[in-house]
Formats: sequence, C-alpha cells, structure tokens
Amino acid sequence: MDKKDANYCRLVGMRLRAARMEHNWSREELEYRSGVSYNHIGKIERGEAHPKLKTFHLLLKALGINSNQFLQSVEKELNEQFPIKEK
Repeated sequence: MDKKDANYCRLVGMRLRAARMEHNWSREELEYRSGVSYNHIGKIERGEAHPKLKTFHLLLKALGINSNQFLQSVEKELNEQFPIKEK
C-alpha cells in the first residue's frame, strides 16, 4: 500500500469516527444501528482495514451521511495532500 492509499484509509476512518462522535454514539451503538461488528468498526476507524462497499454503505447509512459528499470531501483533502504531478 502506498502512502496515498494509507492516508486514504486513515482519513476515511477519522471521518467516520468523527461522525460517530457527533452522534455521541459508542462503537457498540453504531454496531447495533449498522450491523457492522464493533471490532471491524474499530479497525476501520484506525485505518487498519479497508471496508468493503457494502460495509461502507451500511456505516454511512446508519450515520445519515451522503456517500457522494463524503467521498468527494475525502478525495478533495487527499488531492490537497498529494497533488497530481504533471508530466
């Protein structure tokens, strides 16, 4: 995994954790609402796991987050950190 991929995982995890905290939910609460296991949520939030699309969708739906807006904001931040170099 290259540096951009690693940062992508960490950034997605940080954003999901921040959204969970805005709801004042524990990981157990998010597990209950999404059906995604407590341990897997922790790994995703720490950037240690790449969620499958279905898992990602379940988490965002439980948190009430629009997936397009979420991914666009993550992509924008990554492009600021890792600008595309012209050849």
